[in-house]
Amino acid sequence: MSKNLKNIHKKWTIFSENVPRLYFWELHDKAGVLVILLKSDETQERVLKITFNGVLSYKVAIEAACLTRMRDNEHSGHSGPFYIVNNSAYLDSIISEGGGIFDDSELVHYSIWDSDNIIDIISGPPVDVKWIISD
Repeated sequence: MSKNLKNIHKKWTIFSENVPRLYFWELHDKAGVLVILLKSDETQERVLKITFNGVLSYKVAIEAACLTRMRDNEHSGHSGPFYIVNNSAYLDSIISEGGGIFDDSELVHYSIWDSDNIIDIISGPPVDVKWIISD
């Protein structure tokens, strides 16, 4: 009997340059637009700003609440802070709860990991990613 695999993390390449080690700095949620700011260990001046439009759901969990998921992802051979989650139980639950209104939507489960947190976002594309200068 084959096991139905859930929550398969695939690397999300958001830009071609090497990404420094990042940590969660701020999150802003306003009218369906979610902005996540990540800072680098290397320099405090540059901040990675990730903007999701049309967010349906998101959650932030400390790593201790996700140890099994982190262990399973280590075995997949992927590393890095940015993932797209295929066959996502989280996305499936949002679609199911929507009673059919999201069946034809281009929804994606994005996942951002730092050393202390995992941020999961259910949103449609596009996602805007850019470096900004911190105040």
